[in-house]
Amino acid sequence: MTSTELAIFTDIFLAVEYPLYAHLAPGQQFGDNMSRQAILEQTHAGMEAAPKQKQEVEDFKAAFSRIVLNVDTRVVTFTFKGRQSASRWINWRMPFASKLLTLVDYDGKRERARTTHEMVQLDYYEFTTSVRKGDVSSRGMHWLLTQTFGLQVQEMTHPETGKKGLNDKEWIIIVKGAGCPQKLRETAYIEVDKAAVMIHHHTINVNWPCASCHSPEHPTRYCKTPVAELAQRKQLFDLRVQGPLPSTTGYGVDMLKKGSLPTTLVQLDTMLKQGAYPERLSTSNKREGHVKPRTSV
Repeated sequence: MTSTELAIFTDIFLAVEYPLYAHLAPGQQFGDNMSRQAILEQTHAGMEAAPKQKQEVEDFKAAFSRIVLNVDTRVVTFTFKGRQSASRWINWRMPFASKLLTLVDYDGKRERARTTHEMVQLDYYEFTTSVRKGDVSSRGMHWLLTQTFGLQVQEMTHPETGKKGLNDKEWIIIVKGAGCPQKLRETAYIEVDKAAVMIHHHTINVNWPCASCHSPEHPTRYCKTPVAELAQRKQLFDLRVQGPLPSTTGYGVDMLKKGSLPTTLVQLDTMLKQGAYPERLSTSNKREGHVKPRTSV
């Protein structure tokens, strides 16, 4: 076998292998370039585990051939000798650094997605935004994420708050990308127009950013930043966006009042494609508590 044939054979051999993936839990932090041994040391059942559980973990370690931890995407990849070998461990909850991480067959999901068009989480990043001051519509939030950060927004939904229904001050955002965009990762608090938005990377951090210094690394109750240094500390995580939100230029949710909503599918289609709401009926801003929309930028 020549060196060329050996190289091709190696690629073919690796192509036969089958990967399973696990996402790190919020709060789990690891350094770059961890060795195989260092990663394996994090994979254990614990002293109090039953003998059967400990044996299952040992069987799992013997089953996979390679293991890689990507700290940017926060994904652990386990490669098995073949699809049949990997099938036993699909959806198994693996003990990793005191957390249980579910092994996911994303390659299988991608195959099914060709016909079902389901979203493959491995290719997207999810985070939460919350309005802390002023009013921001869904259109305004979409504008902020796409124009300021250049994100490709895949989905925006308001989280449910139990019996109270939807929380219209928060959004769960899904954007295209395997990991968190760097500019977004460095930002915790955004000021735009007369509004302010807080960003919570809920797949990375357990708690919301500190309300005092805006650091995403600790909650408010553990903030140790001196009062005199708070303003300087905030500059590391704050971003000021220039320009008005769409909601203040006549295209916000406050423009959608009774009588100005679409009544036909044609009107709805026109509004969605043109990105413009119908003119608002004459109402008293003072009575309804709204600020008169701006007519020019």
